[in-house]
Amino acid sequence: MKDTTEELKQQLLDRQLNPYCGYMRFITFLAFMPAFWYHAWWAIILVAIASATNAFWFPAPQSRDHFMTRAILGEMHWHTRASLVQKSIVNFLNLFPVFALVWTLWNNMLWESVLLASLVLIHRVSLLAYMARLGEEQGA
Repeated sequence: MKDTTEELKQQLLDRQLNPYCGYMRFITFLAFMPAFWYHAWWAIILVAIASATNAFWFPAPQSRDHFMTRAILGEMHWHTRASLVQKSIVNFLNLFPVFALVWTLWNNMLWESVLLASLVLIHRVSLLAYMARLGEEQGA
């Protein structure tokens, strides 16, 4: 039973390396915004399910040469070597603006939402570039 679980875990990790899986993170982030703006619970639930299951949608990548694949590899490597304090700080820096964005979207605060969404996307792209460099150093 343990071998089967390890095989399934490895298959899921391999599927997560598909570049489309990485791009779906951005798409689901963008899809959350109108769902919260219009208070559409069905859309929030649908996008949350899509976000949680997107690794099952795509096969394992044919190669690991793609930028997004290297970024996901770098992220996996960073999570294995980072301390609990480092992970906590990065998670807070990632989640605090997202929670603030959800609050501004829910209260229909247009310019605050646009500013926070821009900051979150800029932060995510810069973090993605760092993770891609880290994945490249790992020999992706």
